[in-house]
Amino acid sequence: MLKLPLYLLTLLLTTLYCTSAPAQDTLPLPTKITGATVYLEGAQVTRQAEINLPAGRSTVVLTGLTAKLDKQSLQVKAPEVTLLSVTHRLKFYEAPDEDTDNPLRRRAESLARTARRLRAEADILREEQEILKQNRSIAGEQNGVDAADLERAVTFHRDRIRAIRLGFLRLEDSLQTISNERKLVLEQLADEGRAAVQPTTSEVVLLVESPTAKSVPLTCAYRVPQAGWTPRYDVRVDDLTAPIDLRYRARVYQESGEDWTNVNLTLSTGDPSRSARAPELVAWRVVPNMRPPAPRIPADPGAVDFGYRQVTGVVVDENNQALIGATVLVEGTEIGTVTDFNGNYRIDVPAGREKLLVSYVGYDSKTVLASTDFIKVVLTSSEALLEEVVVVGYGSERANVSDQLAGRAAGVTIRQKRRQASTPVPVEVTRRATTVAFQIELPYTIKSTGEPFTVDIRRFDIPARFEHFTVPKAGPAAYLTAELTGWDRYDLISGDVQLFFEGTYLGDTYLDIENTSDTLELSLGRDPSVIVTREVDEEFTKMGGFIGGKRSVSRGWRLAVRNTKNQPINLVVLDQVPVSGRNDIDVKLDLPEGAQLDEDTGLVTWKTSLAGRAEWRAGFGYTVKFPRELRVFVE
Repeated sequence: MLKLPLYLLTLLLTTLYCTSAPAQDTLPLPTKITGATVYLEGAQVTRQAEINLPAGRSTVVLTGLTAKLDKQSLQVKAPEVTLLSVTHRLKFYEAPDEDTDNPLRRRAESLARTARRLRAEADILREEQEILKQNRSIAGEQNGVDAADLERAVTFHRDRIRAIRLGFLRLEDSLQTISNERKLVLEQLADEGRAAVQPTTSEVVLLVESPTAKSVPLTCAYRVPQAGWTPRYDVRVDDLTAPIDLRYRARVYQESGEDWTNVNLTLSTGDPSRSARAPELVAWRVVPNMRPPAPRIPADPGAVDFGYRQVTGVVVDENNQALIGATVLVEGTEIGTVTDFNGNYRIDVPAGREKLLVSYVGYDSKTVLASTDFIKVVLTSSEALLEEVVVVGYGSERANVSDQLAGRAAGVTIRQKRRQASTPVPVEVTRRATTVAFQIELPYTIKSTGEPFTVDIRRFDIPARFEHFTVPKAGPAAYLTAELTGWDRYDLISGDVQLFFEGTYLGDTYLDIENTSDTLELSLGRDPSVIVTREVDEEFTKMGGFIGGKRSVSRGWRLAVRNTKNQPINLVVLDQVPVSGRNDIDVKLDLPEGAQLDEDTGLVTWKTSLAGRAEWRAGFGYTVKFPRELRVFVE
């Protein structure tokens, strides 16, 4: 009977055990999206799952993740276990059910199975090689080994080492051949249109070590770029004696490649794609023919550098008259502005955007190409008169003419009282150093279609001061306005506004927070119950003539505002007198008591409280003296 040495018996038993023992466990783990933090651009998705881990090391595969996730942003947490590695991989190919009989697909699957079998053989050879290394010493562990046993042991050891190394070479060559052939098969499938050329999903592979068998919660978070939110406001005024109803909402969209079903949303005013570093100034050394250095502006991480260019222009009607308060928007964006007293505008147009949308009360909207740096837009009158609304801010009582007329020519004003009344809604507000986060308590479902979904954020009942504002020189109309100061306490950001007055929808406008200062103004449209007239004062106009080498021309105007309502109104009337632009041109004013004059701009303002069924009247005039050889327009 053949007796085997102890070390050979140990080697044989270990080899048999390694051949029959299963490989390291691979645990597929489907996860569920439980939350999403949505930024102005981009979002961070949070997935969670519970996993039962055996003692020791395990490979956990998180399946069904979007292929669009940013792998650099991956974060995985699993308490009380050790994460040895985190790897992300794309899944480029999944066979559709109707294509299972394709011979190329069957060949690719067969090659994959063969590759897995060859890798298993390589693992067995590697284990056997390690055992041989540990059993090189024979005499140290056994006494009385005769020459024949020693020779057989050496021969066995030499033959097995040769076989193992040759086996490794054979397996390596076979695996390389299989890999090349499978790559060719998949390329042929792609050419036939039967294989996906873009990844549809991705996976995260975790190497986990647990001291004991246990069940642990696992959290995975990552960022997706194709998502974001924009604010949208509803402003409702039902009664001039009641507070304004301001409803703060968000339009959330996402095309991340995976649906968000019943998830907890957090809306953040931050944008992680933008650089957090401030620009730097380089030392400016003045030398001949050297321009000043440009500031160093840090690049945005992960953001597309699209840049802006500035476009200026003017908006006029068919008679080439400037349109005050016309709205100019970059088509497809939230970027907008309004024209000033002379119809001029200035707007920043992002690269990749080619069109401007221009609109004004009572005129047909027009879309123009932003192909030059200066664009003149001519609007034509519309038979369907739609009320326009504009939101602007005022920083002081003495604002220039562009600031005052930009919002008021189309509309209205809001001035804050001492405190606000806030209506509770299911949202928690977290204020950080540079951002505000709104944690929505109610779950929402948002499909990966790119379609915007409206999410309620907050609601306020805000006391407001209402005024009627009129510019008789621009037209016989009075506009109802509401003024609100201290608007910054409401965490508002720039966005679209829908206005409703007494249950009637007035239209949309844009709230430009970046260009709003102390006072936020909302235009609630024309009030036909307030009648405005502006007539020439013939007696005052007759004055004038020639005095010495100068000509004297006088103009006078009579203003009237009648309140046909039963309740009183706060009235603001704005008109204008000329301001001398040369030393040889003299302007003499005749203003009544109560008129406030801005000497720099020539704006004349009256503020009064007009009782119900009452009328306000005022008159003013001016005389302009100038050399007779000059041609001067005085009205």
